This record gives sequence, structure tokens and C-alpha cells, in this order.
Amino acid sequence: MYANLTTLPAVKRILKIADIETADDELLTSLIESASDLIGRYCSRDNLGEVITYAETYWQRPPSGVTTFKFPNVLLNHYPAVTITSAVSGTRDLPVLTTVETETVSGVFLQDDRRTLSFLNTPWLQSVAPLIVTYTAGYAPADIPGGLALAARMLVIELYRSPQSLGYKSRGVSGENQVFDDFTKFGMSGRIAAMLQPYRNMVPPAGPR
Repeated sequence: MYANLTTLPAVKRILKIADIETADDELLTSLIESASDLIGRYCSRDNLGEVITYAETYWQRPPSGVTTFKFPNVLLNHYPAVTITSAVSGTRDLPVLTTVETETVSGVFLQDDRRTLSFLNTPWLQSVAPLIVTYTAGYAPADIPGGLALAARMLVIELYRSPQSLGYKSRGVSGENQVFDDFTKFGMSGRIAAMLQPYRNMVPPAGPR
């Protein structure tokens, strides 16, 4: 189950429902959970509302005849990374660097994009040894980006109001034609899908979890 990306008070403020009006609180709470689940699956990210620990294995074979070479950058499967707990190549624990102040040190360090793991003076000694990385990544509840939280609130409102438009492409009301969104993307409209594009994980996983 995915962590909630917004709160009941925030949704009620947009709907202009007073805090003392609680008739739809249970429904809205359920819709917040459903919307957060839909967004997580649509974005292919399970850590949009919580920080999760991952242990992943990455494979990279060196060129033929070469047994020692520097490991290239690794794009972690999940982001934004919060901490790198460990990086192990075969039986060798690679130092995890928090700052890179001199080229004389060696180890792995996280780039500013919070996803790219780089290697400094750290060769991969065995051609068949995997790299095993343990790290934490995701948005803590207090750090959910504003755009993501807004998309979640708007999706809750779409779901809340969907009985008015469900099954219709358009409908005439009082001489005016109303055109409704086509709810085809994980139960969300194209408008919400567009809002979520910056948060989608578009990079295929580099290794099994």
C-alpha cells in the first residue's frame, strides 16, 4: 500500500468543506488512499510519500581480457536517495563518501541529482562480481513536493466528483455543452497525468531488487 500524498484537511479546503462538516470524511479519506495508490503505480514509484530502504544488485562486465577497471556511474533504481548505507563489490566493502574533497580518497559517492552513484579511485576487481548497494530513498511526508501533493488533491476531487461525469464524453446542460475528461490513465484525467510527468520513473531498472 502506498503512503498518502495529501491530507483530509487539505482536500476539504479545496472543496470548501468546513472542518466541522464530517459527513464525507470517511469517503474522502478512502479516496485519498485510492488516489495515492493510483499515482504511485502510474509513476512507477513506491516511495513518493515515505523513505524506504532498498538493497539492489547491479552487474557490469568489463571488456574482454580486462579484470580490473573503474566501475562506471550507476543510476539507482529509486530516487531521491537519502543515504547510501553500503556498497559491496564481491567481498569488498567500498567506502561511502559524504564529501569528495580530494582525488586521493577512494570510494563511492552520491551525485547532486540524488540518484547517480559515482566511483572515485575504486576499481571493480572481479569480472563476475556484482555491485550490491543498500540505500534509502523517497520523500518523507513533510518533504512531498508541492506539485505532487497538488496533483494528489486534484485527483481526489476528480474521483469525488466523478459520478457527475462518469460514462459521458459530453453532456448538454441548460443549453450549454459540458465536455468531460476521458478517465483512461489509472483512473485519472489527462490533466492530472500531465501534472505527474515530472515525478514518473522513466528509467528502466538497472538490476533486480
